[in-house]
Amino acid sequence: MPLVVTIRFLLISLTNSNFTKEYDCMKRLNEMLNIIIGSVIGAFVLRTLYYIWDFKTYPKFYAMQSAPWYTSLLADGAFTLVVSLICIVIKVIIKKKCKNTK
Repeated sequence: MPLVVTIRFLLISLTNSNFTKEYDCMKRLNEMLNIIIGSVIGAFVLRTLYYIWDFKTYPKFYAMQSAPWYTSLLADGAFTLVVSLICIVIKVIIKKKCKNTK
């Protein structure tokens, strides 16, 4: 849901004709995207560290499972990669838009 709001905010800010207002909007959006990227990557790193610790602490619990212990980390990593790439693409669009208006 926050990603949809971010994309909607980006589209609204790209159609704005006032340069100073648009530049402030772009700057805020860029900062928000930096926060989203940092949060998603940070959560992934902390979750990975937790899974490694949990696996080393309780190896018999993971021996009972049919899937490897790192299976959920692969899904988390894919989610992190997709969200980060979307945010980076939006940041590139913002940078090009700001260069074209200057």
